[in-house]
Amino acid sequence: ESETKNWNLIRKWFLASLLNNVFSGNSDDAIRRIREVIQNETDNGETDFPISVISDTTARAGRSPDFNEYAINDVLDLKYGRRSVFLALSILNDNYRWGSSNYHIDHIFPKANFSKSNLDSLCLTDEKKQKYIDMSNDIANLQLLTSEENTKKSDSEFGKWISKMDNSFLQRNLIPDDNMLHEFKNFEQFIEKRRELIKNRLQMIFKL
Repeated sequence: ESETKNWNLIRKWFLASLLNNVFSGNSDDAIRRIREVIQNETDNGETDFPISVISDTTARAGRSPDFNEYAINDVLDLKYGRRSVFLALSILNDNYRWGSSNYHIDHIFPKANFSKSNLDSLCLTDEKKQKYIDMSNDIANLQLLTSEENTKKSDSEFGKWISKMDNSFLQRNLIPDDNMLHEFKNFEQFIEKRRELIKNRLQMIFKL
């Protein structure tokens, strides 16, 4: 029971630290501080992973690993091309198998959807067209697929492609199960719903 508790504490702290870039920059100094805390707490008879002491120590050095609502919003604001995107998606996808498969970051609604001609066909205002384009690279429009899955999907129309997937795939990849949201004309509503699903999963992972 104690080992399980510590494993969960370490996992939660490590994932939060990665998402909060605790080890960026002069990572050697951060690791040294953390090692010293663990050693001191162990010498003092502490058997549980000293997550609160470590958090206080790194926070004083301007590197807080605390994962809260502000940190969740930072994840939701991630865009394609940011270094943290792959990490965030791998945390969200609880089926992700570290090191055992080659994963690609996939645009759920493919880039081809956001061409001028395609957006014009929806009779959107110029403001709405720009909003669609801006949201196309949001983390809420990104998922991890294996290289095989990504090749099969390619630039396929999302609604047709997702209709071939079972409920477990939708749940694993946080895809809204409302078929109406799988239509490109409802892209904005899809993004809103998926942001909600991402937020809920992060709250569950970090027990907020």
